[in-house]
Amino acid sequence: MNRVSFSKDSQMFVVANRRGNVGHRNKMWYSVDELLSLKADMSCLIAQTRMDISSRSFCWDKLVGLEKRLSAGLAREYKQRKRSLFLAIHAEQRLQKALDIPNPDRIATVSMRHSQWAVERARAAALLLELDIVFSSPPTGNAESGI
Repeated sequence: MNRVSFSKDSQMFVVANRRGNVGHRNKMWYSVDELLSLKADMSCLIAQTRMDISSRSFCWDKLVGLEKRLSAGLAREYKQRKRSLFLAIHAEQRLQKALDIPNPDRIATVSMRHSQWAVERARAAALLLELDIVFSSPPTGNAESGI
């Protein structure tokens, strides 16, 4: 059975109002302004990537990780499937709690089953990227010797 371990130095702070409590702001991962800035940067990057793709001046290795955000339909699909995964895991947890039979392997199986679509999409995207790189790269080796 897999084990999970936690750092002995871990600390948790519950901040009910992120804007009001100045004392805890330095202990948080990101401030509200930083989160807004990250979202704005991501939006700009997605918009630029869409323009680059449509103008055919695009380097495909810049796409990795942004695939699901390039179209609204695909983003919706990812969001729906992520929600389905969340609901399935929580339903299994509730069932195990009601029966008082903890089974982490069963939760892992439920998670894996509901995540399979994303794994297959990522694998296909990686394969397409690899093929694009292989067929768009100049040949390596010595042209005179035929290598």
